[in-house]
Amino acid sequence: MTELDENITEKNIGEALNESDNFDYSTQCSEYNARFIKWRQNKQNPYTYSYSYNSRESVFIESKGFVHTNPAEVENVRLSKLVSLIGVVLLIALGVENIFKKLFINVLGVLGVNIHETFYKSIVVGGRREVTVVLIFVALLKLLIPLIVVRAQLKMPNALAYPSKLKNSGELVLAIATAVIASVVTLIPNAFSEDSKEMFYFLRSYDTDGSVLGHTEFIVFTIFDVIFFSILFECLFRGRMFIALRQYGDVYAVAISSVASAIFMPDISSMLSILIVSIAASIAMLRCGTIYAPAMVHVIYKVFGLGINLLETNTTDRMLMIRNAIMAVAFLAAVLILLILYKIMEIGSAKTFARYTSDIPLRVKLLSSFKIISFTGALVIALVAAAMKIII
Repeated sequence: MTELDENITEKNIGEALNESDNFDYSTQCSEYNARFIKWRQNKQNPYTYSYSYNSRESVFIESKGFVHTNPAEVENVRLSKLVSLIGVVLLIALGVENIFKKLFINVLGVLGVNIHETFYKSIVVGGRREVTVVLIFVALLKLLIPLIVVRAQLKMPNALAYPSKLKNSGELVLAIATAVIASVVTLIPNAFSEDSKEMFYFLRSYDTDGSVLGHTEFIVFTIFDVIFFSILFECLFRGRMFIALRQYGDVYAVAISSVASAIFMPDISSMLSILIVSIAASIAMLRCGTIYAPAMVHVIYKVFGLGINLLETNTTDRMLMIRNAIMAVAFLAAVLILLILYKIMEIGSAKTFARYTSDIPLRVKLLSSFKIISFTGALVIALVAAAMKIII
């Protein structure tokens, strides 16, 4: 392929058609729409899709001569590159979780640090401070490395990656109510990550009464997991990743970013829970127009998990009744808020998904995405690793 393939010259501006004209993300705000289109029109970026067509324009390809490209071909190539990148960063995260973490802990143990973990079971034992520091360090690596890679590759401005303008305060209340419902539906005890539950039960083992609130390590880890981990998680999946996927439609972006979020989790129950919560977080992002909305959804999800974990330390016969009552009240209150917002305030009439047209059907794009080696490989590895934790 010659340089003519990369540097197409328009011969008739009047007949030119830019595929980016079929996108309208002003559902967020006009400034966001302008930033998004500007980023997409950078033809030097292999992860952006902005097809330009001219009926008098052709591309020279060796052995084929001058041929016309079509938007479906270009869209498929760019989409494949983006999903492949997502698969790579997920593989990096899985490597940190399943390989680096175990090696790092065992190396520390050899060096005399009071911390140990078996290669067959994710059970960390040792000193409270050592376990806390290592789990936080590994969790940060698991998030920060993919964030750095995605930022470097996508070349997306921070103002676009992390929109901050709230469209409507009522939408934020709607997002909170949706987060509560999602937390209840996904069986709240699974809201905590595997590391969080591991830390919780590890610290409980130090006290015969099961109390962990008096431990500084528990408080530190909880603040990190509930707040900082949630924010970084959403910056990765509902930030740059979700924004980039929106080039191919909002529904597609919700689906792929939610599946990617589930792959990131270390166990089956967390995968199922985070899949549902991620869908709620994605819709909150679309309706509120700000990255703060999905971050809040994730924080609420974690807080519910923490509350239920603490409640279950009560071994009395009334514990289950109290827990179920709290879940029921929270669910009904959230549903009531949704009904009020939808019926009285007419929040539900607001547009959620941006206008989008494509020559490739959504079903075909989703199937194609799961045929990309790195993405499907990450999914298979995550499921196998999670299944092994159950079997062994």
